[in-house]
Amino acid sequence: MRKLTNFCHHVFLFVGQIFLVVVCTAGLAPEQKMDIPQPLINNEANLNPSLPKSYPLDWLNTLQRNLPTLPQLLNQLKIDKFNVSETCLNDTEQTIDDILAGQTYAAQMLDATAKIPSGITQGNIRWAGDYVGCLAVTSTTMGRGQEFKGKYCTASLPQKLIPGLAMTYSVCVPGSCSELDVRGLLYSVIATVNNQTIILEVDCSGPVAYDTAAVVSLVIVFILLAFVIIGTLYDLFHRNRTCFNLTEPIQINEEKHGVDEERIGLLTGVAPQNLYSDVNTVPRREQTTFDKFLLSFSAVANATKILSTDSPPSSIGMLHGLRVLSMWWVILGHTHLMHFGNMNNILSAAQSLFQKCLGQTITHATFSVDTFFVLSGLLVTYLCLKEMKAKDGKINWPLFYFHRFWRLTPAYMFCIMFFTNLIQYVAPGPGTGIGGFGNENCKDWWWTNLLYINNFVPLNNGKMCFAWAWYLANDMQFYIISPIILILLYRWKYVGIGVCASLSFACIIARGVISSHYGQMGIDLIGVPAVAPRNLYTNAAGFDYIYGKPYTRICTYLIGMVMGFILHKTECKKVFHFKKLYVWIGWILSIALGLSLVYGLYYDEKHQIPIGYDLQALYVALSRFVWGLAVAWVIFACVHGMGGPINKFLSWRFWIPLSRLTYCAYLVHPIWIAIYVHYQRAPTHYDDITMVYLYVGNLFFSYVIAFGTSLLIEAPMIGIEKVIFKR
Repeated sequence: MRKLTNFCHHVFLFVGQIFLVVVCTAGLAPEQKMDIPQPLINNEANLNPSLPKSYPLDWLNTLQRNLPTLPQLLNQLKIDKFNVSETCLNDTEQTIDDILAGQTYAAQMLDATAKIPSGITQGNIRWAGDYVGCLAVTSTTMGRGQEFKGKYCTASLPQKLIPGLAMTYSVCVPGSCSELDVRGLLYSVIATVNNQTIILEVDCSGPVAYDTAAVVSLVIVFILLAFVIIGTLYDLFHRNRTCFNLTEPIQINEEKHGVDEERIGLLTGVAPQNLYSDVNTVPRREQTTFDKFLLSFSAVANATKILSTDSPPSSIGMLHGLRVLSMWWVILGHTHLMHFGNMNNILSAAQSLFQKCLGQTITHATFSVDTFFVLSGLLVTYLCLKEMKAKDGKINWPLFYFHRFWRLTPAYMFCIMFFTNLIQYVAPGPGTGIGGFGNENCKDWWWTNLLYINNFVPLNNGKMCFAWAWYLANDMQFYIISPIILILLYRWKYVGIGVCASLSFACIIARGVISSHYGQMGIDLIGVPAVAPRNLYTNAAGFDYIYGKPYTRICTYLIGMVMGFILHKTECKKVFHFKKLYVWIGWILSIALGLSLVYGLYYDEKHQIPIGYDLQALYVALSRFVWGLAVAWVIFACVHGMGGPINKFLSWRFWIPLSRLTYCAYLVHPIWIAIYVHYQRAPTHYDDITMVYLYVGNLFFSYVIAFGTSLLIEAPMIGIEKVIFKR
């Protein structure tokens, strides 16, 4: 027993000293602070893959000079209460005494508390303990205090090893301690060597009781599930009934309900026989409104049509492949971005990305969203001009807007509801990814998503709800103003094209001016090359100023609108007969421009060569527009018979079912990644094999969840719209 006591004594001394890392890196007295050169950073994370060689030794020496002794820690805990509640303080003192007395539960709490790990100089600033072991602890009733259970808490502390990221340290404390109490206990430890104020954020994880919002959300989920089950059973029961004439399938106008019916880059239309609407084995003449309503929820009918590889002859088949591959690129970027903060070798991971040419594919994954903008502008123009031509320039504009709102919003709001109210029950764990990605923000700002103004409100986009939905806000805003350009293109085509060109030029100028002005002020603008000079490290500021605003993103949407106008005029027929030389020049230029945007800065980023403010502004101003031109050529060439094997690949029927799930996959994939990250009991070690494994897993489960979401909410809502308007 004495050996166990001595062991616990020394281990507790060791653990108690851990918190002083922050004092050494962020809270040193002025005369102790180290002169650390400002690092260069990545577009998406504030990382420095090449610190000075002497930095780790200096950092560790400073740590050693500031370590306190166990008597100092115990004395400080008893004298400086830092607003710690009496119950928490008594239970903590009991735990300390029981550690020294060799009590088993106290040793378990000590064991569940994080220890100083290896790999700190490689960026291991996520010090996790034993989450499950801590929650399983139950104290013994002896001495002062009361019986309590263990509580797993994580403290976030500022540090200078990796600017822009917080160090996290996990402790197992008595269950009577609140987050405020834990903060006070940690302050008392830090105060033993440094009286400067240290900013601490504490988050305690563990099972939580269902609140009112969670209960209401579950009721909504169960109601939807009930409708799906009832609708499916109703469909199956009546498929073999004599009252349903199986020999007379409904005749659907493929031009109206074809695969290009939807007018947004993330969305696709329906299968030739009306993907989401009536079951084609039920003759329309025998269906009541009630029949149609229930059949809208039929999982059998909807799943069959979603997974169909059929598409009408008039559809633009290559758009399916382009849409799916862009979605896969989005998931690739988010996989790295969302896992990066939970790595135990962040610095070496950043170095790995920048030192490899293929790493540029990840750091420049934001171009994938510009492909969606091109597709969205193309489809809204091509389909609306087609309808205007058929109806002598007339369109039901109120229905035009209602359809878009109804098409996007139900699935969108359902995912926000789940993300805000239920995700913490699905993924109880020690991770910190969910709160930092908008979960808490949604409780205050969900209504901005409903109104599609979440890229403007709140003004600080670091508080944005459902952060990746900035794209939906932009696309809706572009959609709202699109009728003006559509009317011009239909009636005065040259005026319409001139307006598109003028707005694109204004967008380019806006991007360049914002980049030049705020770049010189040291603001980190997302999309600015990683080698650009800057001093401040706030990605949220970059989001505020340039990344998510419509006036800096509309240029690629306008390129899509012009391309949609061209396709409308040519009716997607092979009317152009360019010489092979010109076709080859077009493809070479398109591929060269695309590759240069993604990989052109590799040498500078690898060797940390600053590019200057002017070149930075030029890159930011033109990059999105040039990418849009490259994508537009791919579409133009493939549609008009100049695509060759590229067109065959993008038109592969394999893409069609995945294309129909793109919108839901976009909504749910960050939720799945957040669940996985939050559920992790320990940080992930970054290497190529691990990231490939995570990416493939994220890709698979994103589409599985998207399929379920589509059956539960997206497909039924489209069917209900058809019931409302009696289509």
